[in-house]
Amino acid sequence: MQYTIQKGDTLNIIAKFYGVSVDEIMNANIQIKNRDKIRAGDTIEIPSTVKGSFLRLWAWYKQLFSFI
Repeated sequence: MQYTIQKGDTLNIIAKFYGVSVDEIMNANIQIKNRDKIRAGDTIEIPSTVKGSFLRLWAWYKQLFSFI
């Protein structure tokens, strides 16, 4: 899954949200040379996990039914 980095994001925040480690994100994104220097607007690959899949599904569900 691809993710576009937002202002204020860190790899630690992204990793926790998707249920992966920072090292897993680093391994999937060889273009990231320094884990502390990511830029808003850049796109990274998020490794797939069961927890990450559940969180994406939950976020979609909440958005879908937010009008209720």
